[in-house]
Amino acid sequence: MNPLQSVFGSYGILPGDALRAAEAFRQISLKKGEFFLQEGHVQDKAGFLVSGWAHFFSLTEQGDSVTTYFAGPGRFIASLSSFLFRAPARESIRMATDAVLLEISGDAFRRLRTEIPGFDRLYVSLLEYQISCIETSRFDMISLSPAERYRKLLREDPKLTGLMSVQDLASLLGITPRHLSRLRKPGR
Repeated sequence: MNPLQSVFGSYGILPGDALRAAEAFRQISLKKGEFFLQEGHVQDKAGFLVSGWAHFFSLTEQGDSVTTYFAGPGRFIASLSSFLFRAPARESIRMATDAVLLEISGDAFRRLRTEIPGFDRLYVSLLEYQISCIETSRFDMISLSPAERYRKLLREDPKLTGLMSVQDLASLLGITPRHLSRLRKPGR
């Protein structure tokens, strides 16, 4: 069974429609370091991570990488603004590990929203989840200290610390690598 069928079924999409929706996706494999999307390009596809991790980041004018998000198995991935509004992406999505994805074109995704009962409900739920993640991230950056953000990451996503470089982890937390090194020392 395609893993998306059970995801779609959990949103009340009937089995036949869930199968039809899942068949609109095609499986791809990307190696660690390969891009799903490069900054400046228009994203006309979305992906579902079956396995592996994706690193979302953008480059500053000085060429520094700023990590905005990491996504793991069972998550949909896309540069949302680029996918929805067909605008150049402000971020890149690169695989942090070897990954297997199920990918769908923007046209096929929009077609499913009109043809499959319940698919629009899934779409709205995905948008609500993303808005909630953005709100939580923004609130955490404003209200939590760097040490609290680091402890929260260890509590909620402990695998990430082993997947991410010190630079990417520090960037995600909004601190310097040197500050992160101090936070990681035993007894802190």
